Amino acid sequence: MIQPAKEDVGRLVIYKPTGEEGGITSFNERFAFVRFRHQNPTAGGQACKFDELRWSIPKEAGASA
Repeated sequence: MIQPAKEDVGRLVIYKPTGEEGGITSFNERFAFVRFRHQNPTAGGQACKFDELRWSIPKEAGASA
């Protein structure tokens, strides 16, 4: 599960049900919007629940979550 912050926009995540990787385009209190590789680069992100995602590269230890 992720807890995105504004500095995480653009960061890569993995969609756990399929293992697909994408980048966060935006988020709100309920969803992270993720643009996956198969999507049109000008399309908005697909809404994903935070618990369906994990960071592609974990944040460094000691960094704010």
